[in-house]
Amino acid sequence: MSRDFRGYINKHKKYISIFGEVEDNYFNGTLKLFYKKDMSNNELLQYKKVDSAYSSFKNKAIQELTTCVYNLIVGGMDFDGWIDYNCSKDENFFFVKSICQGIADKGVTIPLGVHLVDITKYDNLQWRELLSEYNFNVTSPFDSNHNMTIHPGENKLRYTYFLNIDKVPIYLECEQSSKINTDGFIEIKSMDELKEKVLDNSKEPIGVVWMEVGAGEELLGGRENYGVDFPNGIRGLDLTTPGGSWIQESWLSDYPVKYYKILKNSFPLNIYIGNAKSDKEYIDRIEKIEEKFEINLQKSAKHFGFSFNKLNELPEVPSKWKENKDEAYPFLSYRINRKDIKLHFNKVDNLHDIPKLNGHRGFCIYTDCDVEWERDIFELFYFTNSDKAFSITENNKVIIFNTEHPMWEFTTEFVANFGMAVPQHYE
Repeated sequence: MSRDFRGYINKHKKYISIFGEVEDNYFNGTLKLFYKKDMSNNELLQYKKVDSAYSSFKNKAIQELTTCVYNLIVGGMDFDGWIDYNCSKDENFFFVKSICQGIADKGVTIPLGVHLVDITKYDNLQWRELLSEYNFNVTSPFDSNHNMTIHPGENKLRYTYFLNIDKVPIYLECEQSSKINTDGFIEIKSMDELKEKVLDNSKEPIGVVWMEVGAGEELLGGRENYGVDFPNGIRGLDLTTPGGSWIQESWLSDYPVKYYKILKNSFPLNIYIGNAKSDKEYIDRIEKIEEKFEINLQKSAKHFGFSFNKLNELPEVPSKWKENKDEAYPFLSYRINRKDIKLHFNKVDNLHDIPKLNGHRGFCIYTDCDVEWERDIFELFYFTNSDKAFSITENNKVIIFNTEHPMWEFTTEFVANFGMAVPQHYE
């Protein structure tokens, strides 16, 4: 069995590494592989109700990502888990920010893995034991006799919903004996077709690994937790970013300490509102923004076990720094004072004046008064970077400024090289 990796550069100049076992034997096995570039998210999830507190997976995804922002602001960097490589990466603001920005820029170019399992071959107990508690146990939209697992890419669905993307590319794997409806899919019958239809179109590096799972067998690739993702005897084709490099890259693309210094200087947060047609419209917009802010702020306070009635109270110092006096507690000075976690609203006539009005200190936000703000305005922090001067929507109706960026010392214009895009649905 070949365990070497074989690589090539695709048409987007991204490195594709392929497990030798995949190239040699995958298409001679007992599985069928299909590809679809525009699978509906909702069809994939069948509008699954995931929690009584949320009406849909989409609402839950948006709430989870919004919570990451508030927890960073209220709890501080040490509670975000970015220091620990293995600590809750999907709840880590800097990791999630990096993934969201990558998808907003390039789209979803690595297809999600969808694996159909013939549940008629297993009893209910076997099914519960063989699937991860984190995977979706839903009736497959492909066939009533099959259930579905999503891996890799389940968490990526959260980000697509957050970014208002409703279709994603997927590859579908099932057993040769499965009779399923594959209308709209392309069958991939060889490694050359996999390269042509899927791998060559990726704008990100891909590692192609074949995980063979069986009782008492050694797992290829050393993924000790992979066996719970698939029933015994099912082999999983794994298309993912090789080596987990997305985690390190998220910290290198925007160093958390540098970012948090700017974030601390941002509070109280100034929100500038322009083009107000009346005082009533201006007040209505403030109330809409503040309503969501207060709800999510209190949720985060509850998470950390305190009340905003005690404004001078800081989050508890982590026990590891209490117990080990030889370790410095490095981030206390970066904590945002709780009394400063509030919003200040300002009318503005010329949005080019905002960096100066803000004193070239921290982040601040501009919004046209006619923007409805059905979503929380703090979501805009996902489209910031400490090395960028601003992030902006296409029609300049929503902007989040980094007024500490040196560009603002030399110009009041929006120089494209120093900016980023905010998704258009925020307008």
